Amino acid sequence: MNIFLTGASGFVGSEFLKYVKNKKVFVYSLSASKIKSNKIKVCKGRLDDKHNKELTKCKYLLHLASSGVNDKNISYKDLYKTNVKDSLKLFQNAAKNNCLNWVIAGSSSEYGRTSFKKKKLNRNDRPLPISNYGKTKYIFNKKIISLAKTHKANLRIMRIFPLYGESEKKHRLYSTLIKHAKENKDVILNNGSQLRDYLNVKFAVKSLYESLDFNKNKSNSPYQIWHVASGRYATIESFAKKIYKKFNGKGKIILKTENKMFLDNLHHCSDLKSIWSCVKNKKRYKKSKNR
Repeated sequence: MNIFLTGASGFVGSEFLKYVKNKKVFVYSLSASKIKSNKIKVCKGRLDDKHNKELTKCKYLLHLASSGVNDKNISYKDLYKTNVKDSLKLFQNAAKNNCLNWVIAGSSSEYGRTSFKKKKLNRNDRPLPISNYGKTKYIFNKKIISLAKTHKANLRIMRIFPLYGESEKKHRLYSTLIKHAKENKDVILNNGSQLRDYLNVKFAVKSLYESLDFNKNKSNSPYQIWHVASGRYATIESFAKKIYKKFNGKGKIILKTENKMFLDNLHHCSDLKSIWSCVKNKKRYKKSKNR
């Protein structure tokens, strides 16, 4: 299996490369990564370059790259260029080179205002994105569905819910909690009452890898939307306390509220039916409830 991969230098991308190192795959990576392997070849260039030489050798395109996940100060214009315009160009070039099995990392941010009303989101719920990042991801996914229909490509949009893991960036919640716990420092937590469906990144990359097999979970639809999530939810506060306690933190978790009127009911939680490999997750979920 030859895979053309974008976003290899990111949190999910680097974990994906770790996961497939021992698989029977060869990865053409559009961005450099710290993961070294004779099964990985780094391709030079940008998303909107042709990449004909690499794409013609690949049957699968896994698109993890996006702008604005961590940097909230990027302008809408710049987000649109990367997340929509340049990304579409990549898939147009993939179609020209007969690379027609597409898996795309979407985001739970696409649901936006819908998550005010529902604690558990279904993959058929209407996306009403609020952030510029969520808006550009949703616009791209609408356009890629149309492009997939035109070229009769296999398409899966995998909407990723909040992830955590050891390799995430230092400023993110999980890394901050571990660091402060080890140093016995207090943790300041914003909007701790919001609900999150936290999932370890290692399970997320396993789901993404499995989703490349289009013989699995076949559908008559020209495209599929799935959630990469756990199906279990908790408040940000309870998640933080659990992790902090696990690493024997002696400080305090101090709660603060920002934009309470707007954000208090914004949740990122999936229902079980929408999750990729939901049969396995359902068993795990039932066991956890009975403990």
